[in-house]
Amino acid sequence: MRREFLLFLLPAAALVLLLIGVIFLVRRRMRRWGDIVQAVVQSVEVDDGGIGECPTTTVTYAFSSEGRLLNYRQRPQRGILPPRVGERHFMRYDARSDCLRELPSGRSMAMPILLYSAALSLFTLIGGAAAVLSSSLASVVPTVFVAAVSFLLIAIYMPRRYRRLFLQQVDSGILRPVQAVFQGYARRLDSDNDPMDVPVYLCFWEGRTYRIEAGSGRRPCRPGDTVTLYRDTRNGSVVEAPWKLRRFGE
Repeated sequence: MRREFLLFLLPAAALVLLLIGVIFLVRRRMRRWGDIVQAVVQSVEVDDGGIGECPTTTVTYAFSSEGRLLNYRQRPQRGILPPRVGERHFMRYDARSDCLRELPSGRSMAMPILLYSAALSLFTLIGGAAAVLSSSLASVVPTVFVAAVSFLLIAIYMPRRYRRLFLQQVDSGILRPVQAVFQGYARRLDSDNDPMDVPVYLCFWEGRTYRIEAGSGRRPCRPGDTVTLYRDTRNGSVVEAPWKLRRFGE
């Protein structure tokens, strides 16, 4: 009995140490990554691509860093509504890696998930150690109960947190509504190479029509229905609202 529990405790302890290390690395990277610069959109190139494909957009920014005027050409991106030429954005530039990134819009959801995983792993480790020392499975029951309750609470908390962050970004102007027309579905493969349905929308932006694929799964709307999507002003990406805030067929 003790040997089996010890074999369980060793991977659990390694997982706790790994998660703690990841948390410190993430916090360090979030605090020290690059300098804040004001970048101006210098040019926007749009390639319509083939039939049934989203346009590819390449944006070039101009900004000053350490007394030098630099131009940075981003990698081509699909499925975005590009910024206007002359727009100004506060961004982060890392001279060591020569990389330009958008500023985060507040706290992300990555850190709460990491902290929850580390706390749950640590609690499981303590429960397993108690079982080894007492030679009784009864001491594992509180650990299982707390783990189940915490999992239920996090399953309720995370969607609510996501909706709150979404509404904060809408109120601050980071996310702005855009009108789109639902077209149907595109058949794509997920990370496990299983087929899935991806909603397809047409957005009219700056005199052009953009084909946008957003989300996954079926939607309660028919082709031709007007849908409200949201454009991220930092990078032009388009997202759907959280499920309880979505508006279809307007």
